[in-house]
Amino acid sequence: MASTRLGKHAKPLSSAPGTRALCTLGMLSEGAAALAIGVALFGMVILAGGMAYMCKVVFLMPNWALLIAACAFVALIVAVCSGRLGKSLAAFVAHRPKAIDIAVGIACLLLLVVQIRLCRYYAFVTGWDSGVIVTEAWNIANDGALSITSYLSRYPNNLFLLWIAGQCGRIALALGFSTLDGLVFIFSILNCVSCALAMWFVYRTLSMATSRTWGLAGFLLCILVIWTSPWAGIMYSDAIVVCVPAVLAYLFISAHRSKGAKRVVLFALMGLVGVLGYKIKPQVLFMLFAVGFLLLVRLGFTIVRAVRERRAECVGETSASLVALLVGGLVAFSLVGALVAPWTSQLDEDAQFGMTHFLMMGMNPDSRGVYWEEDVTFSGSFDDPASRSSGNLEVVIDRVKEYGPVGLAGLFGDKLMTNFNDGTFAWGQEGHFFDYLPPESDSALASLVRSFYYPEGANYDLWRTYAQFVWILVLACCFVGLISSCTHSFLNRKSGMAHGLMTFTFVISLAMLMLIVFELLFEARARYLYSSATLFIFFAVLGMRWMLSRAHEWRASR
Repeated sequence: MASTRLGKHAKPLSSAPGTRALCTLGMLSEGAAALAIGVALFGMVILAGGMAYMCKVVFLMPNWALLIAACAFVALIVAVCSGRLGKSLAAFVAHRPKAIDIAVGIACLLLLVVQIRLCRYYAFVTGWDSGVIVTEAWNIANDGALSITSYLSRYPNNLFLLWIAGQCGRIALALGFSTLDGLVFIFSILNCVSCALAMWFVYRTLSMATSRTWGLAGFLLCILVIWTSPWAGIMYSDAIVVCVPAVLAYLFISAHRSKGAKRVVLFALMGLVGVLGYKIKPQVLFMLFAVGFLLLVRLGFTIVRAVRERRAECVGETSASLVALLVGGLVAFSLVGALVAPWTSQLDEDAQFGMTHFLMMGMNPDSRGVYWEEDVTFSGSFDDPASRSSGNLEVVIDRVKEYGPVGLAGLFGDKLMTNFNDGTFAWGQEGHFFDYLPPESDSALASLVRSFYYPEGANYDLWRTYAQFVWILVLACCFVGLISSCTHSFLNRKSGMAHGLMTFTFVISLAMLMLIVFELLFEARARYLYSSATLFIFFAVLGMRWMLSRAHEWRASR
């Protein structure tokens, strides 16, 4: 990417150890992620109509038409921004950085208030795991007793989520709410706060990596994708952590610009935030994994340089950053462990389902990698985690053998569509999702809002089609951003010269790639992408930025 920067305080990446290796790794991760997104888009636009995959959604317009509309919309935006109006706007933003920051901050607060109000209209108690957690949290808020030990023994990863929901239940009781709806509403406020934080940190991160103009573009995309999503009105782990990848990206890029104690503190915060997010939603940990991998690569090359130059002191900065990351994570583990300790002792450790269970479910030929009750029954038939994991792996191996290379490719194709071909992020796809909708409201505004998000609403299909349109737009621009970034890494891999943005794109693309591979191997659901939607938004903005730079070059050559 031409003329990219990381800010005036950025350390030139070419001076960092292992830069050539990072260029190569960046090229590989960005290229692999681009391939995955490209295959997903091809499947969505060309093949999905004739495929019979799980959780399939039909929209008012076919995907090919939505893609054409998205391309036309982006082309229009690029054409306008490459002209005088766009240049004037960019200059206006560039000369008023503090004013723009304040304006975006105020906009985030206003959108937060509006979203909370909207959630009051449509938030509801749902079924599946969410309903289990809501009911148990309400019981805990009322009498403090834990009752669903069998469920939590199987899925202890939901303990921290239950603790948060329990605090929301206590707040709801203190405010005079007497039903489960009050708890869901209080929890939805946390979801809305997370959404506002996601918008703010996407804006700040892109502003630091490129410019405030592109920070604004990311902010607007967050509104279109995250803010309009009704997942904020559901009490579960998806929306409450939607800010975590953006916060981690901001902390990472801030640490890249910093030195000394401040840099160490930022990496410690990264470990703290990342693990807290992981204890709520495991998928958000991939951003932390990517940062840790980057530091390990840097540390390896730094040690080599230190040995060659006989200067041990140059190892200090990278090793201190890595240690701080680990310490921050350990603090988060300890904190969560202390909060849920009163419940942990009541659980049956032998009943816990491990990752092999979800891997087995991800390979299920009947559900095509989606939740399957018979797999749950099978895993529950074992007496201890060791035998359960062994039994799960035996089934996985048998299923992979039965698939063969062609069958496995077909499974991954179906799961790719399940994960990506739904811009609503599987809204309404979970069991008993709409079984507990609130009664009709006398408020005209409440009825209007519900008409978009409730299945019997007059505007339900319209909203779903809008969500799919925006998601296809993000994926298409994300694909362009990954390709352009991969090309940039390729061109710089030999010279070792690269801009600071390369490190950022490497971390984001690696986190995105790990997420995609994880969802292909383990249980599939589009909902699992929602909590990491900001990763796709980052690259979508970079894709738009690349297209605008090409438009400027074309205009200049005329």
